[in-house]
Amino acid sequence: MKCEDLNQNINQLAIMLFPTESFNEKFLIKLRECVVNLNHLHPLKIWMKSIDRARKEDGIKVKKREFLIEVLNSPFNLITDATMKKNIIDLLIEIPHQSMPEKILRSFLYLMIGNVSRSDNIFLEIINEPPVELWIENSKGSGFFHEISMEYLGQIFRKFSNHPTDRKSFQLLILYLKSFFNEDDLLEIVGQFGTHEVESNLNLKTVEMTAPFLVKYLKLQKLSGGQKSDFLLKNNVSFRDQLYWMIPFLNLEIKNSEGIYQELVNIEAENELWFIYLMSDENLFNIYANKKEKRFLPSRRAYLKKGLHSTDSFMMSLYKLIEFGDFGDDIVKMVATRAMHE
Repeated sequence: MKCEDLNQNINQLAIMLFPTESFNEKFLIKLRECVVNLNHLHPLKIWMKSIDRARKEDGIKVKKREFLIEVLNSPFNLITDATMKKNIIDLLIEIPHQSMPEKILRSFLYLMIGNVSRSDNIFLEIINEPPVELWIENSKGSGFFHEISMEYLGQIFRKFSNHPTDRKSFQLLILYLKSFFNEDDLLEIVGQFGTHEVESNLNLKTVEMTAPFLVKYLKLQKLSGGQKSDFLLKNNVSFRDQLYWMIPFLNLEIKNSEGIYQELVNIEAENELWFIYLMSDENLFNIYANKKEKRFLPSRRAYLKKGLHSTDSFMMSLYKLIEFGDFGDDIVKMVATRAMHE
C-alpha cells in the first residue's frame, strides 16, 4: 500500500469496512505512518482513533472474555458450580439481544445453565424473523459480546451440536443461515454441521409449526420449475410473505403479476429499503417497471443517503449506494464518524 492510495474514496471505505480483528499488524503500522500527517478531520484519522480506542480493552472486559472462554472450554454440557452459574446469569442480564451473534451467545449461556427451553426459544425467534429484519439487526451489532460471539461461533455451535437434548431448533437455525446469509466465513462455519435429522422430518406438523416460513422455503427448494409456484398457490402463501421469504431467494415463476405488483407498491410505501433490495430481482423489477412510468433509480439515491443517518438502516443503505457507485467524501466521512461513536 502507498500513502497516496488513501486519497481514493473506495480505498478509504474498504479499509474502514474491513473487519478490524483481521488487520495485519504491519499494515496497521504502515497505515498509522500514512495517517499521522493528515488533517484531524480526515475520515481515516477519525477512524484510526476508534481503532485505538477499541484495542485498549479495560480489565473488566478482559475478565469477561476469560470467563466466557472458560465456559466454552468446559467439558460439561451443564454448569452446576454455583459461582460460575451466578456469573453466567449476571452476563445474561448484561448481554444485549440486538444482533444475531448476541442472541446466539445468550442462547448458549442459557443452555449451559440448564434452561433448554429458553435457549431454544431464542433460536426460534431468530428463524421466524424475515431475513431482512435479521440483516438489519445484525448490521447494528459491533460491541464486545457481538464480537466475541463471532470470534468463537464455531466453538459455540459445536457445543449446541453435541448437546444431548433435542437439536431440532439448532438444525433449523443452521438451515436458516445457509438459506439466507452469504458471508463466506459464516457459511464455512455452518457447513460443518449436519441437518439431516430435521430435513428428513420437514413434513411433520410439529416441525412446520415451529418455523412455518422456513419450512415452506426448504420444501420449495426441493421442487422443480412450475411445481414451486403451484406449491405457493396450494399452500395459500400470501404475496407479502412470498416477497419477504420466497421470491427474492428462489427462481420462481410468478403467476399473478397483478397481485405481486400491488404488494410491491405496499412494501414501497411501508419499507422502501427492502423494496429497493427486491428490485434486484429481474422479474420483480419488470413487473414494477411495466406499471410505472418513472425511472426507478434516481429518487432512491436520496432515500439511501437519508438512511445513512439511522443505525437501523446504515449498513444496508451503504451497501446499495456502493453497488450503485454513488459515494463520495461525504459518505466516507459518515462511515468514519459512525465507527468513532460505536
